Amino acid sequence: MEEMANLLAHIIVSKYQDHLPLYRQSQMWERFEVDLGRATMSRWILQIGDLLSPLKELLRSEILKETYVRADETRAQVLKECDRKAQTQSYMWVYMTGSSSHHAISYEYTPTRKGENAKEFLKGFKGYLHTDGYGGYKALAQSQDITAVGCWAHARRKFADIIKSTGNTTGKSAEALTIIRSLYKIEKDAKEAQYPPDKIQKLRQEKAKPILEKFKVLLKEHKKVIVPKSPLGQAVGYVLRQWGPLTEYLNDGRLDIDNNMAERAIRPFAVGRKNWLFMGNVKGALASAVIYSLIETCKANGVNAFDYFRYVLANINSTPENNYSHLLPWNLKYSLSNLHQ
Repeated sequence: MEEMANLLAHIIVSKYQDHLPLYRQSQMWERFEVDLGRATMSRWILQIGDLLSPLKELLRSEILKETYVRADETRAQVLKECDRKAQTQSYMWVYMTGSSSHHAISYEYTPTRKGENAKEFLKGFKGYLHTDGYGGYKALAQSQDITAVGCWAHARRKFADIIKSTGNTTGKSAEALTIIRSLYKIEKDAKEAQYPPDKIQKLRQEKAKPILEKFKVLLKEHKKVIVPKSPLGQAVGYVLRQWGPLTEYLNDGRLDIDNNMAERAIRPFAVGRKNWLFMGNVKGALASAVIYSLIETCKANGVNAFDYFRYVLANINSTPENNYSHLLPWNLKYSLSNLHQ
């Protein structure tokens, strides 16, 4: 059983952390004269997804306990979905705890990008929801006891892209970037000083708020003279439309200035997608969501994913379901760290 757990852990980590498609893994095994076909490994992954799905539900429970949650989403392609063409875009979402002692991350597959998907996952959640400016999240914040928090990295990127495409480093976009950098400098100083949340909030109110008030006035002046549908007009319009969520971070020192943590958590899926291009069917997408959830939670908590999966796969069948919480990555961190000592 231990040998099989080691093999399965190797396949999982190779595909979902190292981004090696199963057909490449099969070719690598051939070099050792081992006949391990893609279909066999694919079947194992589906079974692992079913086996470990209760752990993903526990991750969701941990996320919903929080009062600060982050979310992001990216496109996915599933070839065989009921009543849908193979080229139709589906989506993979990521949700994660915002400021807890341990980090829980949950991937969720959905066939659409509708805000109802986020509403369903976050049913019962009350608190801050940190996202980009996608309207599906806005509708969610309006319908539940949720406060939307915007992402300054997302806003900054719009001005940076203009400079990158035009080469103009002295215009209105450059001016906006300079102002946004000053906001980030305040955050850097607070982090380096290791300020607690209450002191961070006070610092933001004293230093960041006046900068933002002047920035808003400046953007409104720009809006009067620029073409709304131009890249600069769209960048300015985005910031002004998102002004409430973008300035919400001033009110609570636990909140970050941006949603980069969620973007980093979902990036491995986007990197893997470039290698394996698509998922074969919905079962494969759901299994991938389970495995990505656990791998990214391992990484966020400093847990070796290979050690984690080989331990869990070897022990989950002998663990009572009401004790599954003991198998979450942060609860195994100490015991797994001793494996190599």
